[in-house]
Amino acid sequence: MSRARSIEHVNSFDEILSVFDVINKIGQGTFGTVFSVKPKFDPDAPIFALKMMVPTTGLRRIENELRILRVLDGQSGVIKLISAIRVRDHIFLLTPYIRCKSFSV
Repeated sequence: MSRARSIEHVNSFDEILSVFDVINKIGQGTFGTVFSVKPKFDPDAPIFALKMMVPTTGLRRIENELRILRVLDGQSGVIKLISAIRVRDHIFLLTPYIRCKSFSV
């Protein structure tokens, strides 16, 4: 596993760690890796999904994904975007965590 897709890598972002505890890696795709996270300062808060976009993903692709998530706003079977966070050259997308079975074959 490449370091860029590991929990250790996401844990290297103090801006993320100051707000969230990273629980585990829950998936990865061509354009990013998704981690389950829990807000540090609210013990009653739910678990969220945090997608760390691959830095080499084109800016247009990221803008397009953000635009689509904002327009659909959790409708039509598309996850709701809670927040988008830029830390240095990385973009993180925060969404609700939805437990499901793997789509892997």
